[in-house]
Amino acid sequence: MIKLNVNEKKEIKFNVSVTGIDQRDLTGSLKLFFEEIEYGFKINVFDGQVIATIPPLNSFLKPNLNEGQIIDARLDIVADNTFITPWENRISIVKPIKVEATIQDVKTIEEKIKPTIKINEILESVKKEKKIKKVKGNKPKSIFRKNMEKK
Repeated sequence: MIKLNVNEKKEIKFNVSVTGIDQRDLTGSLKLFFEEIEYGFKINVFDGQVIATIPPLNSFLKPNLNEGQIIDARLDIVADNTFITPWENRISIVKPIKVEATIQDVKTIEEKIKPTIKINEILESVKKEKKIKKVKGNKPKSIFRKNMEKK
């Protein structure tokens, strides 16, 4: 059984023995059958080999591929108006990376707010209040002013 990694492009080669017709006259496809849909991939024939290239399976079978899933496959060749199926088999799906997560628990976290006091800010505030207070009453006369009044 062939194993195909869903993330990789694959080239599948078949050795084919052809008699009674020139190999260049062969056409056909490699077919994969998945969920009642047939996917066909063109083949190329060179020197007794049939080559089919399959793009990564997850590029066209995205949502429903599971590890170990089995897909039916067959090689169909048309030669001189004759339909021939020289190979049939099953393909196993390989998913190299699989990550699943489930929620185990959800908790509400209560954070206690701790009061903070910044002493430097309080001291600066008190100093500013003392400087702002004004002295009420008559202002003392300066020495210069007293001297002027005597003259």
